[in-house]
Amino acid sequence: MFQRYLAFHDACSACDQDFSGHQSDDMPPWLTILVTGHVLAPLILFVELELSPPVWVSYALWPSLVLVMSFLLLPRIKGAVLAFQWAKRMHGFADSGDVKESAGEKPWAAP
Repeated sequence: MFQRYLAFHDACSACDQDFSGHQSDDMPPWLTILVTGHVLAPLILFVELELSPPVWVSYALWPSLVLVMSFLLLPRIKGAVLAFQWAKRMHGFADSGDVKESAGEKPWAAP
């Protein structure tokens, strides 16, 4: 699905779904920051209050964990946002040829 770290291919290699109209904007970075912060903030508080490591350990550990989590989560969250938008026929997927909207029928509704 990914051509580079964050760039999608223009179309799916298996089903030829067009990804060129995809727009995720700021949602993937926002979710990455949200998840990383909610996971690491309690961990940082616990370690700092209970274990009181030396300052150099904190300076080495926490920025490294933030970077690793961000680099690992960002492409996966971007793929999840693309999948959600595709499932809901949002932002560039609404005009896809496989969508059948007739007489108020919703394409995501169960048959």
